[in-house]
Amino acid sequence: MTLTEFMRLNKQIGNHWFSPDTLAFFESHVHDFDESSGVFITSECGPFGKGPRAYTIRKADFQTGRVSTVGKFQEYATLQKARTQANKIIL
Repeated sequence: MTLTEFMRLNKQIGNHWFSPDTLAFFESHVHDFDESSGVFITSECGPFGKGPRAYTIRKADFQTGRVSTVGKFQEYATLQKARTQANKIIL
């Protein structure tokens, strides 16, 4: 499933995870969406850009349309560290 397809599914179930307002509030960006597993990385700066940018591994559930956090929120200080761990999860 592509990111665009998953975003549509997430919206259809009534979630606002990918809405422009939600993404803007947390200054959130989506990185490296894996279409086979649903594993992806987000980065956030906290509400209204307060705090340093940090990275979180997420999992898209293709059946329910929900997003879950893998590990801890903002667990990784760099995108490279998050990518290294996400690749281990995908394999």
